[in-house]
Amino acid sequence: MDITRGPKWHHGYIVLHVDLRSHSQRPLAVLKESWTGENDTGASLAQPVEDYLLDLGSKLSETAEFAQSHTNAAQQSYTAHYNLRDRQKKFQEGDQVIVLAPENTGKMDNRWLGPGTVVKVKSPYIYLVDLGNDNVRHMHANKMRHFIARVQGCGVITECDSEFGKVLSPDTVAGECFIEC
Repeated sequence: MDITRGPKWHHGYIVLHVDLRSHSQRPLAVLKESWTGENDTGASLAQPVEDYLLDLGSKLSETAEFAQSHTNAAQQSYTAHYNLRDRQKKFQEGDQVIVLAPENTGKMDNRWLGPGTVVKVKSPYIYLVDLGNDNVRHMHANKMRHFIARVQGCGVITECDSEFGKVLSPDTVAGECFIEC
């Protein structure tokens, strides 16, 4: 039995490696001793050393192929799960976008700026965006979102209201006005 203490530490503990085989029982040592005639291993082994090592090599290669196939299957599963809701972002020239950019205050915060207009598509993921005031930025698609204008409120005016000036209205149905003035 060999006990080796190396400079290996694991969570603050010294790792001790215990080898229960003697040096002569290792596969290459057994093969060397059988070839050189130092030890007669033929009587103690069930099969010749050469056959044992060939069988061991074939089992190890079969195990490696099995592990590789399962690793590939697991990798495909992980990739499919990770990309489950992934979508490609595509912008065209003239699209309204908002851009994630660092603040000017020197803080490490980012904020959404815009709306801006896509001026040029340089590659499938790189765009030139005009944010107004001749501020054209070179942006990656990961830092951009489509701008969707939201209506914050809705006011109702009638033809009788004179505060707004002349109000254009759609044609009335059969000449009837539904709102009493």
